[in-house]
Amino acid sequence: MGATQMIQTGATPIIRLQTIEGNLTLSGWDRPEIQAHVRGDSDTLMIEQQKGGVTINCEDDLWLQAPVQATIMIGRVGGNAAISLILSDLTMDAIEGNAVVNSVNAVTASQIEGNFTARLIAGDLRIDAIEGNAQIAKVGGDIRLDRVEGNLVLDATGGSIEATAEGNVKA
Repeated sequence: MGATQMIQTGATPIIRLQTIEGNLTLSGWDRPEIQAHVRGDSDTLMIEQQKGGVTINCEDDLWLQAPVQATIMIGRVGGNAAISLILSDLTMDAIEGNAVVNSVNAVTASQIEGNFTARLIAGDLRIDAIEGNAQIAKVGGDIRLDRVEGNLVLDATGGSIEATAEGNVKA
């Protein structure tokens, strides 16, 4: 059961995920449209299409497929977030659970309240606060982590690193 919506967007839309009350699973695909799926009723998913972009609010867990060239802006996710295969920039304000980012261009985030894992980041990775552990591998650009409250593991990084961690650091 659940509800699925398909929206034509073009190849390079701006997608604003304002508030997702549950978990978010977002992956890129090679189609000029988004597909949004929720476990519950369709009234838990609100999609508003504007010129050049889409704004989404969801009161449930959200599974979203978006064009790989989409620019993604996330306001708040009430649970965990898993994001992969986005070739444009990814901006996240607040993730209240764990966050996993894999195969994206550049990542900017304000606050991740759980653990953070990033792998295969082509550009820069900049995060203000990670309240858990951070595991980061294969970043092509610069890394700036203002505050990691747990342990930090870095592997195969290409640019400069500026990080503060309260736990152990392994590079």
